[in-house]
Amino acid sequence: MKTIIFFDRCFLTHHFALMTKTLIKDYNVVHIASSDYDVQILAQNNITQNVFQFDKEIINIYNSEQLNFDLIKEIDDFYSKNTNGDFCLNSAIYCDRAKEILSYPDELHLAQSYYLFWKKILNNFEVACVIHETTSALMNHICSTICRSKNIPYLSHQWGNGDVRYSYYYAEYDTHSNHTIKQQYELYLSHPELIDKERCDTYIEKFRKSFDIIYGGQKHINHSITNLLIKSIKERILQFTQRNKYDKIGNNVDYWLVRDRLWKRRLRNAVQYKKRIKFEEMVPGEKYFYYSFHLEPEATISYLNGGWYVNQVKLIENIASSLPAGYYLYVKDHPHEYAYRDVIDYERLQHIPNVRLLRQDIPGKLVVKNAIGLFTINGTIGYEAILLGKPVFTFGKSYYSFYRGCYYIENVKDIKNVVTQVLGSDNNCSETLYAYLNAYFDASYSGAVLLFSDPSTLPANINVEENAILLSENLMNYLKKQSE
Repeated sequence: MKTIIFFDRCFLTHHFALMTKTLIKDYNVVHIASSDYDVQILAQNNITQNVFQFDKEIINIYNSEQLNFDLIKEIDDFYSKNTNGDFCLNSAIYCDRAKEILSYPDELHLAQSYYLFWKKILNNFEVACVIHETTSALMNHICSTICRSKNIPYLSHQWGNGDVRYSYYYAEYDTHSNHTIKQQYELYLSHPELIDKERCDTYIEKFRKSFDIIYGGQKHINHSITNLLIKSIKERILQFTQRNKYDKIGNNVDYWLVRDRLWKRRLRNAVQYKKRIKFEEMVPGEKYFYYSFHLEPEATISYLNGGWYVNQVKLIENIASSLPAGYYLYVKDHPHEYAYRDVIDYERLQHIPNVRLLRQDIPGKLVVKNAIGLFTINGTIGYEAILLGKPVFTFGKSYYSFYRGCYYIENVKDIKNVVTQVLGSDNNCSETLYAYLNAYFDASYSGAVLLFSDPSTLPANINVEENAILLSENLMNYLKKQSE
């Protein structure tokens, strides 16, 4: 019997525990519980067999296996071979948000421990897939890379934006891609008679009429200084009470989180914005391209694009300086968070003559609608631009980067030539858009996935148990298709 491995962490554990009740009828299910909390949640759901406590396993390996530089060389070579050269071990460590709390030898030692743990787990079972969140830290990126070397799907549930209210698709490995979308896209391009144009037209019309933020319901921003002050105080209290709760080796990310003064920085930034930054409006009739900031720190700018564009300010400088004369670059921050960026970043951008730093609350879709084209690493805004018929210039791989109206820029030195070529060509992609949307619909599944929320926070009209059954059946259908 094949094995499904759940890597349980935070509120993912609640979802995975509920899904297990259906999956165990057809699969062996193994849980990698991140901490004591996750073990307790699993136990409350009567799951006590095939449970490995990740933090304790890592501490044991770290203490029993000394740092071995021959093994480190093996891991380094392994990374280069199995990530198409996008990563080596040093770059994988560099992308980890918790890297600052350990010395370099300790980071290497921890990476070695992760490698030995995941290698053992993935060798001991006949694995159908591993399910966790997007590759966002060294601990899961090593897992994803080993999975890729063994042709084992590493999956994460990603909120969908299809034509049903609650939907999702499976993002694969560290590229956030979905091979079903790409495969079906090529099918519909070759056989346009299979395309459901009426369904596409209905979806496109509805999308273009609204200026709502995709996934906007997941976040509600309060720009109030008072709100940030309250959160900063609460953060300080929480950090004081939990400072000794986590081990810096076994619970590396959580250890970093309880020491990171996120809300204090946001409070400081918000005050500085009001003093030093003047955000601008869109100028009617102006010719411009658009770059929408990705959140930081976030998997999107680290593990999902090879870590090449962690410094987004420098990337924006490169884009702006490469545009044809007379064109502006409009820049706007991510709509889901506020004041996470240091004021000096904005000041650097305001010194660039052809950059306009827009107010954050201007709808991104409105900015895209009037733009010549969009630049993004691999964000959801690229999907929106495709639906609005705009050329997309992308620096990373994603579930839409293969679309024929999307132009992958491998090196910033190529920006000028690629943009010039696109401006001088016919960018009518209406037929290919139909093909892409049908492919996207084919790869989407019905069901509600709230990755960082307790299932009790699901909308009232969704039955938690029934939703878990639906997610489980969808996963089994996905795995069945992969084996055909």
